[in-house]
Amino acid sequence: MNDIVDKRTSPRLTHIAPIAVFWPTGERRELKLHDFSDGGLFIECSDADMPKQGMQLKVQSLELDVAPVLPVMVMRIIPGQGFGARFVAEDET
Repeated sequence: MNDIVDKRTSPRLTHIAPIAVFWPTGERRELKLHDFSDGGLFIECSDADMPKQGMQLKVQSLELDVAPVLPVMVMRIIPGQGFGARFVAEDET
C-alpha cells in the first residue's frame, strides 16, 4: 500500500459503521464503512464483494432511518481490504 499515491484533498474521519452498497444491477450488499471525508469514503469488504475500479455504485448509511442514497465512483481497490470511492453528482452516474 506504500506505493499508492494519495490524491485526497479533504481530511478523513474514521467511522466504522454498517453501510448499504447498491450495485448497478440493483443488488444490495451490507458492508462496513471504514472512513469518510467531504470527497468520498473507504468501504471494507472481502475480495468476493469487491467492485471493479471505475464502477458506479450508490451507498446509504444504515445508522439513520432517513439517510440519503448517494452516488459514488470506485477509485481505488485494495485487495483483501476494500475500496475507496468518491462522491459524484447524480448525472455522473
